[in-house]
Amino acid sequence: MDKQGILFTAIKAAYFAGKEILNIYETGFEVEIKNDNSPVTLADRAAHACILKYLDSTKLPILSEEGKEIPFEDSTFDNVISISAIHNFNDYKKGVEEMERVSKKKVVITLLKKAKKFEEIKEHLKDYREVDHPIDAIFIKNVK
Repeated sequence: MDKQGILFTAIKAAYFAGKEILNIYETGFEVEIKNDNSPVTLADRAAHACILKYLDSTKLPILSEEGKEIPFEDSTFDNVISISAIHNFNDYKKGVEEMERVSKKKVVITLLKKAKKFEEIKEHLKDYREVDHPIDAIFIKNVK
């Protein structure tokens, strides 16, 4: 798959994962607490499954959950994409730092507009270019 195809697939994954989340939010949901004391919902799990389904065809490595210490060398990947996940990180600042560290060229982060931490994370990403989308805000940065 070429770069345009990967980017299109990632955007499609973000869009449909966001729809999964909104569908579940409309019906109500329960919050479970994971072993690390962070919350997870059915919406999180459904979005994760949707993202995996779409991104599987790209054959790219997919990291899930916290972006704490990504087990890759500096500048391992041309691009790093985080789809509707960063608002769930215990330490989103560390997650962004790690994404930038392992990327050679670009970091793309989608952020659910309804996320409780939306404004806080958006402020942290102020040096990223923002692309508006009905469900997610998309933030793009050339890192090197």
